Amino acid sequence: MKLLKQPSVFFSRRATSLLWRGNRGTTSVEFALLGSAFFMMIMLIFTIALDMFAQVLLDDAVRNAVRQVQMGKITSGSAFVADVCAEYSLATPGCTATLQYDVQGATAFAGITPATLSASGTLSTGANFSGVSASVQGAPMFILAQVAYVVPFEFINVANAVVTENGTPALYSAAAIGEEF
Repeated sequence: MKLLKQPSVFFSRRATSLLWRGNRGTTSVEFALLGSAFFMMIMLIFTIALDMFAQVLLDDAVRNAVRQVQMGKITSGSAFVADVCAEYSLATPGCTATLQYDVQGATAFAGITPATLSASGTLSTGANFSGVSASVQGAPMFILAQVAYVVPFEFINVANAVVTENGTPALYSAAAIGEEF
């Protein structure tokens, strides 16, 4: 009887020791599998945060530039781009070379044809600054400004398309003003 119990005790101790000995690398393997997913998630959050920060800056810069156009301080496309990029350059160095814009003015919004944004993130009109003139006291001036900027820091294309809310890799901002002075 004792001989039958002893081999089973020996076998169970040996199996237990082999089991413990086989777990040495499991932490490294688990970290490799889960750590890569964790770091990918951190990079996704970082990309979305950068895109959202750039979008907020672009919206504010375009809104401020349109006010300057309405007051007659900006009278050309290059001045419009310089004004937008002066405020937007915090997020995007080299903005003046890549910013796409379309600024149109008319006596009513019916006289303005909005630009469209293609799937690649380009505005249909290219660089356009038309129909904008200094307002005369009491005369209505309606202005529509559209700006697109292709995001240079693409990490995950899906994340950029979600953040830009237009399915393209470009940040898009528009501002419209229609008032009488």
